[in-house]
This record gives sequence, C-alpha cells and structure tokens, in this order.
Amino acid sequence: MDGDGPDSGSPRSRALTWGDAGARGALHLLAKDVSTRAGFATCAIEVLRADDMLEFVAIAAARDSDERYVGRARPLAAMRQVLDLGADYGRLTFVAGEWFTDEASAALDPYSVIPDLPASDDPTVWQADDMLVARVTDDRGRLSGLLFLDEPLSGKRLTDAELAQLSDDLALPLRAVLTAFEREAFASRARLTDATRDAVHGLSSRTGVAGFLEAARPHLEKGLRASSLGVRLFDPVGAAYGDTMEGCPHDLVAALDAAARRAWQRSSVVIVEPHAVWGDDELEREIGSRLSEHLAEWGAATLVCLPLGDADEPVGHLLVMRREMRWTEAESQAAQAVGHDVGRAIRLARAFEREAELVAELRRVDAERSEFARTVSHELKNPLAVVAANVELLQLMVEDDEQQQMLAAIDRGTLRMERLLDDLGTLSRVGITPTTSAGAPVDLTHLVTDVADATRAVADVVGVKLVCSCEDGLWVTGDHDDLSAALGNLVSNAVKYSDRGGLVLVELVAEGDEVRFTCADQGIGISAGDQVRLFTDFFRSTNPGALQRPGTGLGLVIVRRIVERHGGTVSLDSELGVGTTVTVRLPVLTAR
Repeated sequence: MDGDGPDSGSPRSRALTWGDAGARGALHLLAKDVSTRAGFATCAIEVLRADDMLEFVAIAAARDSDERYVGRARPLAAMRQVLDLGADYGRLTFVAGEWFTDEASAALDPYSVIPDLPASDDPTVWQADDMLVARVTDDRGRLSGLLFLDEPLSGKRLTDAELAQLSDDLALPLRAVLTAFEREAFASRARLTDATRDAVHGLSSRTGVAGFLEAARPHLEKGLRASSLGVRLFDPVGAAYGDTMEGCPHDLVAALDAAARRAWQRSSVVIVEPHAVWGDDELEREIGSRLSEHLAEWGAATLVCLPLGDADEPVGHLLVMRREMRWTEAESQAAQAVGHDVGRAIRLARAFEREAELVAELRRVDAERSEFARTVSHELKNPLAVVAANVELLQLMVEDDEQQQMLAAIDRGTLRMERLLDDLGTLSRVGITPTTSAGAPVDLTHLVTDVADATRAVADVVGVKLVCSCEDGLWVTGDHDDLSAALGNLVSNAVKYSDRGGLVLVELVAEGDEVRFTCADQGIGISAGDQVRLFTDFFRSTNPGALQRPGTGLGLVIVRRIVERHGGTVSLDSELGVGTTVTVRLPVLTAR
C-alpha cells in the first residue's frame, strides 16, 4: 500500500499522528512567534513519537509550500547523526552545511526540507544546508522534540555570541513547546482514564460480562471518540458485543482477532486507514486491501483494534470506528491502560458468571439431595413404625429370655434407624447452602435454659453434673426450633460423651455485637486427626470409646448448617482424654 505522508518514496511512516488540528494550530502560532522574535524566515517544530520517529507538527515559513510537510516523520537516528557533527551553544546546536559527512547526508536527505538559497563562498553567509536546532527536553533531560530555525532574515550566520544569546532567549519558548507536548499527552490520558473509570465504576461483583459491557459501552465510546464501538472476546470463541463490523466476513474478523493477540504481545494497537494498516504488517499482507474496501463501505476514516487483557493474557479487543477524527499517537499510548483496565473488569465479570453457575449447580445438587433424603426418610418411617409396633407386641407375648434379648436388639436397631431418619429429615430441611436465616426474634436466654433443663434429667441418670449460666435478655433472629435442635444437640453430646462423675458447663454471654454460646465437657475428647473431619456427613470418631455410644454422624453437620444459616459460626477445641469445648457465635438482636 502507499505511504501515508507526502514522502511516498521514503520508508512508510504514519503521518499526522500527533494531536488534532487545534493542537497543531496552537504550535503553529508559537512557531510563527519564535521565527519573528528570533529573526528567521522559518521555524519548524518536531515531536518525538513513541516509535522513535520525529514528526513535524508545526512549520511557520515564508513559503506556504513548506507547510505541506506538517505530519511528515523521519527517524530520530538520522537526526542524531547530524547533530553529533554540530557545535553546541547551550540549548542550540549549529551544523554548518560544509560539516555534513556523506553518511549523515545520505541518512537525512530523504526527510530534509531544504530551502532554495543561492550558493556562496562567503563563510559568513547562511547556506541552504545549514541547520540550527534546539532540543526540547523535559525536567529529567529526556528528549521530547526539536525546534528548527532556518534562513535568518539577515542572510548571515550567527556569531558565537549571538548563538549563545539566542539559546538563552529560547528558554521560555522551548518550555511552551514542551508544555504543549505534555498537555496533548495528558489530555488523551485524562480523557481515556475518565472513560475507563466511568465504565468500571458501576461494575459490581453481581455484574456479568454482557451487563458490564452494556453499561460500559457509552462511556468508552465517549472517551475513545468512537462513531461506533464493538467488543470481540476470545472466550467464549466468537463472543461479540456492539455493532462495529456487523455482518463482516468471518475470515476478516478472524484475522483481526489474530492481529489483536499480536498487538497485546507488543503492547500496541493496530490502526486501519483507507490506504494502509499500521502496527501489523502481517494483517496488511493478508487482508489490507479488503479492510480498506470495508472502511469505504462503512463510511469510516479509521478502524482501531485495541487489545484487552489482564496480567499476561489477552481476553479480546475493542474495535473502535471513527468516521472523521484521526487517531493520534497519544491516544495509542493512553489506550493501552484502557485495554488493561477493561480486560481486568471483563475477567472479574466472567469470574462472577462462573461463580454464579457453580452456585446454581450447587443449589441444584442441594435440592436433589434434600429431596432424596426427605423421600427416603418419609418412605422408611412407615415400615419402621410397623417394625417397632410389632417388636413391642412380641416383647409382651414372648417369655423366653434369649428371644427377649433378640427382640431388644431389634428394638435398639429400630430406635437408631428412627434417629437416623429424623436427622436425615432435618438435614434435608436445613440444606447445604449457608444463607442467613430470616426469622422471628428468639429469646436465646430462655431457649438455652430450656435446653439445659431438658437435658439435666438425662445427665442425672448417667451421673454427669450439668451447670448452666446465661445472661438475661439475649435475643437473636432466626428459627426457634432449629436453634433449639442445634444447641440441644451440643448439650446432649457433651453429656453422652462424658463419663460418670463428669461436669458439663453451658454458658451464654454477650460479646460486642455477638452472642457467644459455649458448651464444655470433661469427657473422652476427640483426637486431632478426627477433628479435621468432624463436621463432614456421617463421620464418627475413630475413638473406640465414642463408637460404643449411639450416634448417626450427622449431629454436628446439622449444627454447623443451622448456625451458618443464622449468620453465625461454630468452632471446636478438644483434646483426647481431656474434654471438648464447642463455641457458637450468633449476631445479637439489639432491638425488638
């Protein structure tokens, strides 16, 4: 394809990449003022681009034809060869035409703007090849651009003293040029930063990819000054949002996807214009001419492919279409931050979607499991009741001791099955999803006192002392029956796994915005290995002393789920042969 500037015979370089017409117009006025004050017919200003090319952004000259070079770019390396030949006067470097080497001339000739001046053998006369250059540098001494003065109105070369004075006089204009450069870069960064901030500001953990992009598009369109904006995502393959390139052939879109991946690796953007593709030679070779045709069909002046990604991985790209305004170098630099921020937001939104899918699957499995447990519990209770009734009848009818022992064993098994079915029913009701239970105010002081009183009779029978201490007026929100079942389970466990003569302490106190329930025993305790699995379904301690005592392995599982559904936590501290302490914390109800 053809070049983008007036120098079509030179290596391709995109022209007019700096600023808009207003920014270039301001620099033109500055260049005109400098040429007038310094006494030169021509003043030109070049900006150093990120690709190490110097682009003419303003030329104030006696000949209007010279102004056509605005937007033209040349390599910084070519200028360095020339400047290294010159004499420095503070901020200025003067290079006499006769000092040029063949190598320096060859490097610069394709890019030079040489005035038409008569040759002279007088060493004091300004020659056509003479060059007077001032470096535009920032506060850290980094090069930002160059300012050229050519054709002094006197027709004479400046003396050393005049050059030194001119260097001092240029201090303020050079600062003004630097400010213009920095303002243009800052304006693009600020505009795109604001757009990104507005786009991701409303992103919450409850927003999926489609919702985020729908909310973000207006902000990104405004910040990127896009006539239309589209998004292509790599996962899922072919996911697209927005209307840019709607109806575009698949192979053309696939080529842009590949170009976006390459641009991500280079930390750059790809720019498509009517007669050239910038930033990806492979894309231009493959479909450059077709892209130009499509631009014409869409009535667009520019299509920019801006890669999106997070960390080291690209996630897709924005397709920014403009019908009139040219895409600038400063926008390319600032847009890279947009690509990272939007890419990170897309990953966050996608993570939420996957989390939501997992939660939905978990709830489905929970519902199926609960329904299975409920059905099994319901279906087995009736035949089990028949077995229990007949065992009781047979016990009244049979007098043989051996047969009575057999019936007693059946009765114990029946009771154990009934407890298991009761626990399965409770387990199916409380579910496995830890959600805060919405319920009525519950007087936890009264509830714990009732639980302790109900268990004390059993404790007295097995020779265990149960002591209960509760602060008055402690309330929580929840289900009274569930909380009674959970805390009652803990107290009965403490009695069941205590030996005769043991002590069980039950305490209920307020701690900040929580209510703390503690049940401590001096029983057989639990080994460290068993504690790891203690709150899993159907797990029973491997301690032989514990296995001798009846249980289903579901009690603590039910306790944990009921407590978590009420927004609380449960923890256990135990030592084998010493005893166990279980602590439950629940949010306190401060007002009733």
